[in-house]
Amino acid sequence: SVVALEVVLADGTVVQTRPSATRKSSAGYHLTELFVGSEGTLGIITKATLQLQPIPTSSGVALLHFQSVADAAACAADLVRTGVDVSRAELMDELMVDAVMRGMS
Repeated sequence: SVVALEVVLADGTVVQTRPSATRKSSAGYHLTELFVGSEGTLGIITKATLQLQPIPTSSGVALLHFQSVADAAACAADLVRTGVDVSRAELMDELMVDAVMRGMS
């Protein structure tokens, strides 16, 4: 993940974004994410500080069926709480599964 950036704006101004002291905040813009998401339209990234993640020793795929969204959310919370590193999760109701299946045929 991107921790901090040095960005040159169109007028030549150099901007340094820094990691926030708090994990989440509703005050102000998260400049690092804003610049990364702008794909170069707001400025040119000249330096990036990254937090690297180790390559997992193993990986797998699971397809799970739940009776309710609440059950699915509880399972996801349990996985995170137990330390399982979930890289992706997708929640699809019956209508969406039918649409995907029609799109694949």
